[in-house]
Amino acid sequence: MSLNNIGELSPITIQDEFFAVGSEGVLYLTTDKRNMVKLYDQISLQNKQPAYLLEILQAGPKPSDGPIINYFAWINAVIVDTKGDIIGIVMPYAGRSTWMNELIWYRSPKLTMTLPTDQRGSLVGRVESAIQIVSAIRWLTQLGYALPDLSPRDVLINPVEGRAVILGGDELIVPNYMFASTLGTLSYMAPELIIGLQTNVPVFPNARTNRHALAVMVFELLLMHHPLLGGTRLLDAGDPDRDALLQLGQYALYVENPTDRSNPPKGVYLSASMLGGGIQQLFEESFINELFSPNARPQPSEYEAALKQLLADLVPCSNPQCLWGAFPSQNSNRTICPVCNTPRPQPSS
Repeated sequence: MSLNNIGELSPITIQDEFFAVGSEGVLYLTTDKRNMVKLYDQISLQNKQPAYLLEILQAGPKPSDGPIINYFAWINAVIVDTKGDIIGIVMPYAGRSTWMNELIWYRSPKLTMTLPTDQRGSLVGRVESAIQIVSAIRWLTQLGYALPDLSPRDVLINPVEGRAVILGGDELIVPNYMFASTLGTLSYMAPELIIGLQTNVPVFPNARTNRHALAVMVFELLLMHHPLLGGTRLLDAGDPDRDALLQLGQYALYVENPTDRSNPPKGVYLSASMLGGGIQQLFEESFINELFSPNARPQPSEYEAALKQLLADLVPCSNPQCLWGAFPSQNSNRTICPVCNTPRPQPSS
């Protein structure tokens, strides 16, 4: 079936069978499997302003922006009916050239181990994927946009090849439209969003809350546990839902806070101290010093620089069963993998 469109793609021809059904409509793959088409349902059509979608279309990354264009499933065309009214959007299909999984599968060892062995990746691929994620959010922030729900469900990665793609290109917070249909996913909501929810003084997602969600996702991607949800602290034992709100909101406490050990992570865990360097310092800034100071939170560009520094410092671990498969050499002074305690091979003389 062919569809009329406004954008760089012409014509748009989709497969007869739908690919998936989403919260806003039905998704189809184009016949060449390079793009995905979302045809909105009636309720979503009422909520989508044509000018809003056209602004996003025009603002999208261009080839001149470099590799950023590959880090988003950004709108590259809008579908129109015979009257010229917008009825859907077109965006690149993230799985067109290789497999991609939701980031959620890489946030704990237990989840990662349920994946096929050849999709589990290594610390090298995780860091490379993280660099692409923070680079994309840096670019989005510079554009003046934000995501209402920045969470692992909307990020696809391939930590074997070190690739990442951010979804949700038609759900952005754009100035003059104030589009935010959700406060986000609880575990990635900034404390001020949760406190506002509890006190009926609403705070809406923005670039500052995105910086918190970004820090949480990078922490989980590298260390495979949540930075604020420990294993023993109960603030309201009688109400698990309220307890989660308190742990992530007004009483949020970093699991590696050196001056308050009342929220330790559960079980055996990977520590930020194993990473060291700039990335450990940024985690402390994000989850201790500036946790409740939205304007002072570390910028995506700071995470980008620290992750690139970390990537350059990684050396392979010789243990094929190692959870990381590589580790920071701490400028070549570290001789044992901090994850599996395997000695680093010495160069032959």
